[in-house]
Amino acid sequence: MSVTRWAAPLIIMLWISQLFSQDTLQINGNAGKISLGLHLATYEDISGEMTLENILAPKIGSQFQVSDVQSPNYGHTSSAIWARFNLQNQTEQDMNWFLELGYPLLMEVQAFLPDTSGKYVRLQSGSMTPFSERPIKHSILLFPIMTLPGEVQTCYVRIETKTALLVDLKLWSRIEFMNSDHDSQFILGIYFGILLIMLFYNLFIYLSLRDSSYLYYVIFVLASGLYQFLFNGLAIEYFWPERPDLNWYFLTIFGGGIVFSGTQFARKILLTKVHSPRLDVFLKVLVWASIIFIIFSRKYSLAIIN
Repeated sequence: MSVTRWAAPLIIMLWISQLFSQDTLQINGNAGKISLGLHLATYEDISGEMTLENILAPKIGSQFQVSDVQSPNYGHTSSAIWARFNLQNQTEQDMNWFLELGYPLLMEVQAFLPDTSGKYVRLQSGSMTPFSERPIKHSILLFPIMTLPGEVQTCYVRIETKTALLVDLKLWSRIEFMNSDHDSQFILGIYFGILLIMLFYNLFIYLSLRDSSYLYYVIFVLASGLYQFLFNGLAIEYFWPERPDLNWYFLTIFGGGIVFSGTQFARKILLTKVHSPRLDVFLKVLVWASIIFIIFSRKYSLAIIN
């Protein structure tokens, strides 16, 4: 009877410790792409001032919480988020990987990765990092990782941003990433090509008919295409690699341009002034709000990056 009385709490404690313990991701040569969400443990640094030395302390290390979702989302927060994951190379040779952060607007991202001697190397990336300083020259936020045969390696990623903080980490084999990136670039090329066709076609109609609804549609297509170009990090790569702050400035301008032109197009094409005066008043307010937003976009972008 006494054995049963002590055994039950012990079993419960073991079950809880197993539930909240972080696993080790075992990788081999067949792995192509792995989402790390369910293999992460995260810690919220409210002060935003902790260093790797602080994080490695047992007191802080024990406070990491195991993730139960594919992409932990912290929304808009002033905290810095630390993510930790363990890798074990099950092959008999060194393996090279790419660590991808799926949300390209994260402003400051630091990866602390163990080298061959076991010491941590700090790598810096993010949408506010000049392109030349990125560890891998790509519009996507990437870090190189090398795993040693048989060893368990613990990696840390620190994220701090004024945008939505989404911890979307993926591990890619280099060949799989290059194949996927090739397909993605092809799809993006088709997307921007279609936008250009739509833009010039509707511009031609506007020049022929002088109907302002076509002009607003042209502005909408142009603003949407440029916004996507900026959002995907392509402008930083090709237009202003050493001025990532310009990305935020033009994102706010083209974001406002999308709202302005889309709303004006809807007013013209639906004739809301005639058929729905109340809706037209609301749309006019939206138009003026977007104009004010565009005028003050410089101040807004400075508020984001400073």
